[in-house]
Amino acid sequence: MRRRNLWLVAILWLALALRLFRLGGQSLWYDEGVTWYLSRFSLPALARWTAADIQPPLYYVIVWGAVRLLGQSEWALRFPSAAFGVLAIPLLWQAARRLFRRGAMAAALFAAAAPLMVYYGQEARMYTLLVAQATLAGWLLLRVAGGGGRRHALAYTLVMASALYTHYFAAFLLLAHGLYAGVLLLRRGDSSPALSWRRAAGMFGGVLLLFAPWTPVLLARLGDDPSYWPGALKLAEVVQDVFISFAVGGKREMILEAHGLPLAAGFGLLLLANLLWLLKTHRRPDASPFRPHTPAPFLFVLLWLVLPVAFILLLSYRTPKFNPRYTMLAWPAFALIQLSIINYQLSISRYALRIARYAAILFIAFSWLFSLRNWFFDPRFSKDDFKHVAQFIRERFTPGDTVLLSSGHFFPVWQYYYGADGWTPLPRMETLDVRRVTGFDIAPTLADALRGHSGAWLVTWQDEVIDPNGVVPLLLDAAAVRTEDEFHAGDFWGVGLHYWRLPDPLTFPADFPADVRTGVNFGNLVTLRGLAQSKVDETEAILFWEARRPLTEDYLLSLRLLDGDGVPWSDGVRVARPAAYLYPTPRWTVGEVVAGRQPLPFLPGAPPGEYWLEVGWLTPTGEGVDVLDAAGNPQGRTVRLGPVRLAKPVGGATAAAGKEPLWQGDGLSL
Repeated sequence: MRRRNLWLVAILWLALALRLFRLGGQSLWYDEGVTWYLSRFSLPALARWTAADIQPPLYYVIVWGAVRLLGQSEWALRFPSAAFGVLAIPLLWQAARRLFRRGAMAAALFAAAAPLMVYYGQEARMYTLLVAQATLAGWLLLRVAGGGGRRHALAYTLVMASALYTHYFAAFLLLAHGLYAGVLLLRRGDSSPALSWRRAAGMFGGVLLLFAPWTPVLLARLGDDPSYWPGALKLAEVVQDVFISFAVGGKREMILEAHGLPLAAGFGLLLLANLLWLLKTHRRPDASPFRPHTPAPFLFVLLWLVLPVAFILLLSYRTPKFNPRYTMLAWPAFALIQLSIINYQLSISRYALRIARYAAILFIAFSWLFSLRNWFFDPRFSKDDFKHVAQFIRERFTPGDTVLLSSGHFFPVWQYYYGADGWTPLPRMETLDVRRVTGFDIAPTLADALRGHSGAWLVTWQDEVIDPNGVVPLLLDAAAVRTEDEFHAGDFWGVGLHYWRLPDPLTFPADFPADVRTGVNFGNLVTLRGLAQSKVDETEAILFWEARRPLTEDYLLSLRLLDGDGVPWSDGVRVARPAAYLYPTPRWTVGEVVAGRQPLPFLPGAPPGEYWLEVGWLTPTGEGVDVLDAAGNPQGRTVRLGPVRLAKPVGGATAAAGKEPLWQGDGLSL
């Protein structure tokens, strides 16, 4: 075996070791739970389910087959991703050999140890398969453009079609490839024996023809993604996230933003230097790092890196559901630019360039080791821990207990760990739908789920999306007793857990659990329906609002605390959204009662007693809205509600009571 091949085999063993290390150790999270859930379907049912989802079926079909060979453990579910991640390495090596004179082995090592590739090589999702398909398709297109035959063109067609059946965003890679081929054909006419108009039409037309049976499904899904609310992407922020992810792994999965930004900046300087070098030398045969037989290699790599990312951002701009992993099909181009060109330019015998070479290698190695250490050994970067929540409940489960899930869409991963019985999703939904916000109309469903039970475990995940205002725990607090002793309370990464003891009979309020009911009309915009003081934290109040008409602006409230004599006991005036941050007023519907939890802005040291809330409704610019009487006449811009009661001093007084005096004597202390 040639020495070069031995190095490649060693790199593949390294890649496999990194991907198999603790492969089954962490809990599956929601997306991986969906992968398992679909693997239990028949193939026709799987196809029907994915036709209604945002992902096409190919990856799930592969996992469907894999679990029947390997079982359904976390390790078995994630192994296909590990395998495809390793497969991508020799494919990137071949693409680098096709493009560059040197550096192919460095590109393979880059793919083997890159944090992004290691992380997704350990997740039961389709992204490493997509990277492998994108890399193979890129290499095949280069072969066709450089003189390859019909078999390469046919293979390209099959691989790109399979990529579209893996992830819809592969269409943007196909667009980049089509643009590259079009530039070549326009530059050379129809005289090239390698890539003619006829062959290009056959390749790209064949991809579209193979995908045609699924095209109506794709068209039906365009603009129909209820798993995220409308809005606009913060482009600067998401571009930053993509670059951090490409360089050192996701900033939520492998690294903190404070650490990821400076490291990514270093990679950015490296990328910029490489692009400038390529731009300067790619037309000079004596200095270019590219192989002379490869047509327009700089254009090929640049289109691969830029165009898919740009179109994915453009598509996501008005429905800002975005994660950097969606752009991973462009990551191989990032790897090719970063290392293949560095390896070439620094092989020149110049002292300064040799120093730069070692500095770059040390920087990359340090950055990656830091991210990989976080992923493998730092619990702050663990996946959401459904596994141990389910184990915790099973160990403490008593006859009469039941389990509630909020939000109900995470039931697949819960079913994986807990089983199919003994729990109720609130609400029932196959996939996340942000339009189905939990309201007080959930009470009958909740009552049915708890009937005949003496205890309820509430497991929460993404409840800030489906139950942003905490309606389910609010109803439970109103009708039952929350228990947070050591036996029932646990601390789990990414997943919440609470327990209530249920009375018999269990009775929920007919509408909403207010202690004080009102009907205050603020400017014919909203009605303040009532007030309740939290049963868990006496320094928190819940205000109940009802929109009188559609609210197109992001309104605010003002809140101040007064005693019975009208003396302020507030630490200033609290100005905030009237409900949860993720549930601003433009999302409210007319007639819906919205519960808004507000921390009461007591002054530190406020004594026990009764207090009153002074509540106002503000425009987005902070201007107060009139309180109207029944005849529509203004009655001021605030209203007082109450009382709220303090049983013990707030904050400062409690803290002060536990401190040693600075001076003490003659019955006085300071």
